[in-house]
Amino acid sequence: MELDTLRTVVLATDGSVDALVARRAVADIARVTGAAVHVVGVWSFTPHQLASELQEEIQAITAAERRALEAAGIRDVSGHVLCGAVAESILLVAARVNADLVVVGSRGRGALRRVVGGSVSDAVVHQASVPVLVVRGGEACWPPERVVVGHDGSPEASAAARMAALLARCTGARLTVLDVLPVALMEAADDRRADLEETVDDLVTRDAGGPEVHVTVGGPAAAALIDVARGPHPAALAVGRRGIGRVRELVQGSVSTLLVHAAPGVVLVVPHGS
Repeated sequence: MELDTLRTVVLATDGSVDALVARRAVADIARVTGAAVHVVGVWSFTPHQLASELQEEIQAITAAERRALEAAGIRDVSGHVLCGAVAESILLVAARVNADLVVVGSRGRGALRRVVGGSVSDAVVHQASVPVLVVRGGEACWPPERVVVGHDGSPEASAAARMAALLARCTGARLTVLDVLPVALMEAADDRRADLEETVDDLVTRDAGGPEVHVTVGGPAAAALIDVARGPHPAALAVGRRGIGRVRELVQGSVSTLLVHAAPGVVLVVPHGS
């Protein structure tokens, strides 16, 4: 995906810390790409709070986020307040506005925790037909100083590399491309690195020095990515939603959930065809 093709971004919000950081991320992306932003707030009936109060709170939060984005220089901002199942409502808006990217926080707050917390971010990640950026890790996670792409040679990994390059451009972050080989393929590491460098050349515009390319051997790929991402300023991780062949475990099943919940910072998950 080239920068000029990112036209529309959906931001799911509930006023939590991660949602506020998600808004900062959206502002940075929209300033560079010129994307329109659609802010989505969702409320549903709850035994812990009157429905009218919850609706009013979500409306106020959504309006505040719109004003904050406009104050940050984003000119095309719309708001959507819906009642219903949260993940489904977010995806419904994304489909209606033909979104190119959905951005959610990973943890909600109080009675609104369901908006971007736990199973909701999981559902959005695994059901979305467009890339999803899950913002986690609090204030220190954005902007990232590094964007690390898990690349196993699959089409989804290539799409993730393109989106990772976009994030790096939007934030001034360094781009790193990482593959993890099983021990049985140790002798193929140099050849894989050469192949990966050629692939990256074809996919992203290399800035001064270009992206770093690394091939490591041994260990689960998800654990390797999380380890690389650690630091005082956590790296953003970018992965395809499903791996193939030898690294299918990279972003499939429980491992994908592990990345979204255990990574120290932002996680970008990209489906095939993005």
